[in-house]
Amino acid sequence: MICKHSSAALGTQHFSFNGSFYSSALGPLSPLGKLQGALDLVAGTPDENGVAPVTVAGPVYYSAAILGGQFGYLCVRLDSCTGFVDCDGGSKVDVEVTQDSMGPGANGGPVQTTTGLGTDGGPGTVELQCQQATNQLPPGGGSDCAHAEYPPVQEVVYTTGTTHAEFINGAPKIGNGMMTQQGQNFDCASWTTETGPGKLAATYLFEDVPEAGDTANANVLGH
Repeated sequence: MICKHSSAALGTQHFSFNGSFYSSALGPLSPLGKLQGALDLVAGTPDENGVAPVTVAGPVYYSAAILGGQFGYLCVRLDSCTGFVDCDGGSKVDVEVTQDSMGPGANGGPVQTTTGLGTDGGPGTVELQCQQATNQLPPGGGSDCAHAEYPPVQEVVYTTGTTHAEFINGAPKIGNGMMTQQGQNFDCASWTTETGPGKLAATYLFEDVPEAGDTANANVLGH
């Protein structure tokens, strides 16, 4: 059923989240760390199909102590995000991320991200295409992500659907170099409620990580 929408914008959700960081080195059921942070999801006016634009202004930082800090801190910086929320349903928001690693070593092949996969995600689906950079601060190096040095940004897609990442011709030393995680839909009727429903999941790839080789990773952000 198509919902009737007013001409007003949905507004801003201050998305204060906990969450989990996963790596294919341990698998999709064993978090490497608990993510903490917040970002503002600014949603516009839904169109005739119930789809409203969503943006995130950066830089926004969030982090996780890796295995309690034994392996330092994961720092994530989001420079900006653009996407949408589908209040009525009908959008496909599953994501697949692949990279041809061409065997051992860092070969620097292009990362391919495919969106719009799967079936109808239902009301409250969200997809955000973000400019993201990550860094791992060493043990004893503190947790000041705002002043850390970062590599160039990459496009990382956050979704309420299913996201999957894997290496083609990968060379993982631990695990299988694959990762799948699932988000959770938001509720447009309670969009501005900070503790409302909704989880955002994103997968991304690290090539030739010391000791672990090629690893697929996921961040799941939620309440």
